[in-house]
This record gives sequence, structure tokens and C-alpha cells, in this order.
Amino acid sequence: YDPASSGGGKSHLASASPAPASVAARAAVSSTSLISSTSLRLKCALAARVVSLVTAPDGGPVDVMYFWLTGILSSFLDNAPTYLVFFNTAGGDAAQLMGEMATTLLAISAGAVFMGANTYIGNAPNFMVRAIAEEQNVAMPSFFGYMVWSIGILLPIFFLVTFVFFV
Repeated sequence: YDPASSGGGKSHLASASPAPASVAARAAVSSTSLISSTSLRLKCALAARVVSLVTAPDGGPVDVMYFWLTGILSSFLDNAPTYLVFFNTAGGDAAQLMGEMATTLLAISAGAVFMGANTYIGNAPNFMVRAIAEEQNVAMPSFFGYMVWSIGILLPIFFLVTFVFFV
């Protein structure tokens, strides 16, 4: 090591261009913020699309869409948070939803509860029954196999519910 050749004892890295690691770190931060920004825009666009689907041109609720969208989401998530998301989308005012918007509350509730049965994960008892049955060596359908059966059986019932209660 020769201090004279390296700038009087200073590290030669101090005067050099930014280290590749810091350039990579800045690029990673930049791409992370770009991804976060893009992700946020996508989430906002999706939320706006959902709101437009459940809202009629006159600003009123579209109960059929509340039933189906709540149900589709509830098929893959627990029904309580799904219910809350659409409850808040409908305005979040319990008095109004139990009064003049009672059919909207019915659509949200029915979709969240009934359509959880479409998959093993949409309703905790479905998954529990599957686990118990497999433990007893009872053949059970796969996740997608179960969905085929549930769609074949439940979808016609859900269409009937739609026309009886929400159309």
C-alpha cells in the first residue's frame, strides 16, 4: 500500500464514481417505488371498476352485482372481511342499509355466506370436512375438482336466488 499513489492516504474509492452497490441500491429503490406506484394505480383502478359495477347510472346500488361480486370474492376469502368490504362499498351506514337499502344488505350477506361454499377455502367447515374425510381414507376431490362439483350444483341455485330476490 502506497499512500502517495492513492491520494494522500485517502481511499481511492472515495473519489471514484459511486460504487456499483450504491447504484444498484438506488435502482432497486427506484424500481420498488415504480412497482409500488404501479401497484397502487392498479388497486385504485380495480376499486373504481368494482364501484362502477355495483353502482347504477342513477347512483343507486345494483343488488345483482353486489350478490355476485361479494360471492365471488367470498369463494376465495373468509366471508366476514368480504362482507365488510362490500358493506363499506355500499355506504357503510347500517341504519340506511337496514332501511331503504335492505335488499342491498341482503345481496351482500347472501353472496358472502352462500358462495363461500364454492371452494374448500371459502368456508372453513368445507376444509375441515375434507381434512377429516381424508384422515379416514375417504377419497375427496382436488381443489379444482371440488369447484367443478360445486359450480355444477350451486351455480343454478345461485341464479335462482338472483332472480327470486334481486331482479
